[in-house]
Amino acid sequence: MLNQVAINVKLYRSRPEFALMTSEKDPNFQVIIDDIVLKVCKIRLNPAVIMAHAQKLQTTNARYPYTRTEVRLISIPAGSLSFNYNNLFNGLRPTRCVIAFTESASSSGSYTLNPFNFQHFNLSQITLKLNQVPVGGNIMQLNYGATSRTILPAFNSMFGVINKWMRDSGNQLSRNDIAGGKCFILF
Repeated sequence: MLNQVAINVKLYRSRPEFALMTSEKDPNFQVIIDDIVLKVCKIRLNPAVIMAHAQKLQTTNARYPYTRTEVRLISIPAGSLSFNYNNLFNGLRPTRCVIAFTESASSSGSYTLNPFNFQHFNLSQITLKLNQVPVGGNIMQLNYGATSRTILPAFNSMFGVINKWMRDSGNQLSRNDIAGGKCFILF
């Protein structure tokens, strides 16, 4: 970051029901933040680098690449057997799409429900299409039944999307994790 560039940081708090879990019947908790610290690494540049930057800035603007993360909550009516959502992304196409399902009450905040318990809700198939062409090639057929689990398409696509496919490293999730509360579908 160049010298004398203003940076604005906005922090948004969630409700206490989202951050805390309890089994009390009438909870009345508050989250109080006493102190917030932003740690920044400051370096001292060589004067030759400063001069090179100054010369380059006379002909072009400074550009800072960043990774934009967008979270979109979409409600699916309970008991629905089919759901389509058109125009999921406006503007630039994302490099990666992570889809996870949780109960509506837990995502808005509940003292008794975990908002990070991503369930499969017996999802049987899912696809993400770009210009009517399925991303990843095929519709993902899934079965979370106790006797005949077919969750390998979701498990394998996760490794491909995060560049861990055919490598000697993992993502710390097992097939049983995906079936039991850590279900992520990646495209």
